[in-house]
Amino acid sequence: MKWNDTLEEVAGSKLKIRIIRTLCESGRPLTGMKLARAGRYSHTQTYKALDELETLGVVTKEYVGASHLYSLNSTSYIVNEMLAPALVAEKKMLGALASKFYKRIGKNLVSITLYGSVARLEDEPGSDLDLILVARDTADLESLEDIAAEISLDAALEFGGPVSAFVVSETDYHRRLSEGRAMWANVKSEGRTILRKDLEALQVG
Repeated sequence: MKWNDTLEEVAGSKLKIRIIRTLCESGRPLTGMKLARAGRYSHTQTYKALDELETLGVVTKEYVGASHLYSLNSTSYIVNEMLAPALVAEKKMLGALASKFYKRIGKNLVSITLYGSVARLEDEPGSDLDLILVARDTADLESLEDIAAEISLDAALEFGGPVSAFVVSETDYHRRLSEGRAMWANVKSEGRTILRKDLEALQVG
């Protein structure tokens, strides 16, 4: 355990964060080899990071035959009070952003489709978050576009990256998807719907 500057030691590398995230999402012990593959790092780098995390009390290691199985330390203060809440918040980011559109636009917003690099899990720092806002056919699209632009500007500041959202009617959306021309071919293949929280769980991730 390191009492001072703990976060720098625990989360001071992408590899360590990926290990922690993978273990948290798996909910079960994993071998070092599986963690290396999931993190896309070498076995040597992964085992070094695991040793450091074990020293800090973040992960535990058990011997099963010739293999080592690693788990998050369920009794760790660092895991329960620092890391787990951060990972939960990370998972909720898209939902939190979508909620801003749903709350502001209301019943005229049918659904939100996520597409582009974020939907493909290929986003990098500075990547746009691309959204299609599907509105009811009876809605005033021009008014909704103004509202969407305002929300996008605010969201870019809050979430730290550009948000690009445009509005289409429900009929137009389905027509363009069926035609599959230009960007709509990509939307059809990679698009993911972020539904209202009050209707059902978010269909992302």
